[in-house]
Amino acid sequence: MGLGRNAPHFPARGARLTHPTHPFRPTPPQPSPTKNFLAANMVVEGAPRPSVADAAVPPPKKEGYGKVPEYLETRKAMWKVEEAARQKEAEIKAACPPGHRMLPEEERTETLTLVTTSLDAAKKDLLAMPLRIEIPSALRRKADLEAKIAKLEDAVKIFSRPRVFVKLE
Repeated sequence: MGLGRNAPHFPARGARLTHPTHPFRPTPPQPSPTKNFLAANMVVEGAPRPSVADAAVPPPKKEGYGKVPEYLETRKAMWKVEEAARQKEAEIKAACPPGHRMLPEEERTETLTLVTTSLDAAKKDLLAMPLRIEIPSALRRKADLEAKIAKLEDAVKIFSRPRVFVKLE
């Protein structure tokens, strides 16, 4: 039963295997107990061993070493501004009476300009009236204008303050 050169080699029945059965799987080499691999790796041919003086020299510092990056500095500044705004908001909320809200600065200035223009118009109407008034309707009109001017002057005083609190609806 010859299969030729390429035929697989099988041991006889009952024979003990003393070598690997597969030609591509050789037995692993046994470590040599006499060779010191650690000592062999420590010695490099031609290279001087580093001295203790060389190890004490610090590595060269790069440009900007130890400097905080710019983006972190800008973030710190933003955080400070945000924290100041939060504290200011907390102070305003603490100072605000219950059932009221603080009027924003833009709204306060806009209302103040409207009140001052209305006040100027009312004063102009009062000055346009005659000095001596005998007609009852003109007397009522003059009293109404004077009351309106008094209310507008009070409104100017209120809206001239830095903080104006408005009652919630």
